[in-house]
Amino acid sequence: MRLMVMIATTTLVILIVAGCGSSAGQPIVNNPLPQNNPVPQIAALLPSTVAGGGAAFTLTVSGTNFISSSAVRWNGSDRPTTFVSSTQLTAAIPASDIAASGSAEVTVFNPAPGGGASSAMTFTIIATAAGGFSPAGNMRVPRQDHTATLLPNGQVLVAGGVSLICCDPVSTSELFDPKTNQFHDTGPMSTARYAHTATLLLDGRVLLAGGLAPPGPNIPVQALLSAELYDPATGTFAPTGSMADARSGHTATLLSDGKVLVTGGRDENLNVWQWAEIYDPAIGSFTLTGNTMEPRAYHTAVSLDDGKVLVAGGYGRCDPDGCNSLASAEIFNSTSGAFTPTASLANERDSHSATLLSNRRVVVAGGEDQVSGLGPVGSYASAETFDPVSGIFSSASATMTTSRFAHTATLLPNGRILLTGGTNCFSDMADCHRSILSSAELFDPVSATFFITGSMVKKRSGHRATLLLDGRVLITGGSDDNSAELYE
Repeated sequence: MRLMVMIATTTLVILIVAGCGSSAGQPIVNNPLPQNNPVPQIAALLPSTVAGGGAAFTLTVSGTNFISSSAVRWNGSDRPTTFVSSTQLTAAIPASDIAASGSAEVTVFNPAPGGGASSAMTFTIIATAAGGFSPAGNMRVPRQDHTATLLPNGQVLVAGGVSLICCDPVSTSELFDPKTNQFHDTGPMSTARYAHTATLLLDGRVLLAGGLAPPGPNIPVQALLSAELYDPATGTFAPTGSMADARSGHTATLLSDGKVLVTGGRDENLNVWQWAEIYDPAIGSFTLTGNTMEPRAYHTAVSLDDGKVLVAGGYGRCDPDGCNSLASAEIFNSTSGAFTPTASLANERDSHSATLLSNRRVVVAGGEDQVSGLGPVGSYASAETFDPVSGIFSSASATMTTSRFAHTATLLPNGRILLTGGTNCFSDMADCHRSILSSAELFDPVSATFFITGSMVKKRSGHRATLLLDGRVLITGGSDDNSAELYE
């Protein structure tokens, strides 16, 4: 029997039909309603930056609520997507998407029912600049935390440092000849030392001061108060007057009158120094001058106009678990012999770089941040510029491609700054070795922009970069061998 019940309204008809042969009371099976797809969320992109003009690559997107039909979108357009899991997708990004510098908005889209697009995450395409590194002749011995000083004749004096065996200082020195791109021996140092300073004097000699060295076999490393002079005319080192205090991690800055200002530093017992001293090459001795506003080590000191020196950052008082990085800065006046405060950096930083530009401004870049009791807590990719007229630091809108400290920064003849190597690790030595950088980049002060340039042949930290008279840059030490390389 077929029973039809019709309930009519203006536009609605409902039919209830009992099928032939069905038994009364048989349950009706309802199909479940389809479930809505979730809205995806992005947590991270890997990589998050690439160099413009590079090759196609695979982008890994991490997040939540991904499904098998999710699609990664690049500026709103789907890219070939592979579902890995509910928390990971990969997408094929063609070279055409990164042909020029700029940025792209990356989203993930889940189709209906439900679904929708995630919030966008920015992917950065970094500008690149011409330039690259090539091997030079090898140094006589491996070394790091040494000094490399351009001499008036165009050669480079490479002195001291520590060998690949920790705390084994190198007493040898050598000269790099840019005509042959080779190294050759010169006289040995009076005292083996590393983490010292080397300052070219107006008469062509080089003052080497302080540093670290063990005083004898099986004796812990100690800071040095001794100093010595290298004479390129004879190729020999000779002791000169000693500093008032033993120090490493200090600075030694040539003043306009030919004297050398030594500031800060620390000894082997975590004592960080506040007092400064002046070396007078005419009499070969150091004398104390005014104290810095606060103790600091692994800071920077850059000579400005009118005999003034900008001293910035570093770290202050330390304990066995770490030191306090500083944002403070001060100005030394060679006429009065006194330090006065100036505006602070935007960030506390030590082991950063500070480079004097042709317009007399100073660019501070990178560095690490330490907190007493915790140790290192971060590193910086940021840069800021000091204006000696206003006495204020202003932060650049652009940042380096990676955070780095213990790197080098060299002003090139075209006005750009070459930044090389360094590290961005904060844990044990094994991790630090893996985190040593081979990358390099250029900073353009006019546009306040960083550009990727060619990477170094070797990963390096504790290395040195020296601008040669022909415009090339010599990179020495800081790697796992005795190699050197040239940037041009």
